[in-house]
Amino acid sequence: ILMIGAVITGWLATVVVDYITSRSKIKSDTAIALVLSVFFGIGIMLLTNIQHSDLANQSGLDQFIFGRAAAMNQADIRLFAILGGAITIIVFVLFRAFKLLSFDSEFAESIGFPLDILRVILSAITVLTVAMGVQAVGVVLMSALLITPAASARFWTNNIKLMVFIAVIVSAFSGVFGSAISYTYNGMPTGPWIVIVLSAIALFSSFFGTEKGLLKH
Repeated sequence: ILMIGAVITGWLATVVVDYITSRSKIKSDTAIALVLSVFFGIGIMLLTNIQHSDLANQSGLDQFIFGRAAAMNQADIRLFAILGGAITIIVFVLFRAFKLLSFDSEFAESIGFPLDILRVILSAITVLTVAMGVQAVGVVLMSALLITPAASARFWTNNIKLMVFIAVIVSAFSGVFGSAISYTYNGMPTGPWIVIVLSAIALFSSFFGTEKGLLKH
């Protein structure tokens, strides 16, 4: 139920951001910051209200802010595997369309791509990805988990297909290694350690990347 709510709320946020950027002079990054702060504030307000109520099922809601990867069960993993597989297939099938939509939407429109439908699909799978990650690392760290792998890969190549592949490898390694550290040492939170490993890889890439690393120039 919480994931369904996260998907609906995330989709609503993307709609609001698109509406603000299309109907005003506010840029997309500013609109995202505005919507994020408002939605996050409303969420904290609702969470505080629920925690001070007599509802029997309030326990554990705060874990969605900081994540609870170590407490995921087989049902969670099965659900994430199904959703992750579906998202991967969609990205693979529509990769060319998504690439044109992201980098040359005018050309994509000129050759007949349905941009509005593609934007809805891209927003939907992005929201699903975020909703899945929230349970693992929480709302606060999800932005790092979503952006840092791609940023790391950008230092190594200009080829977008290779960039996606590197980002996937970086994400997988960070998840496994961060979870291993959390499992090995008592009291170590899983989500933050995943992000720490991911940040270390991004820092290494920024210096030693073969395409845009600082030491290359």
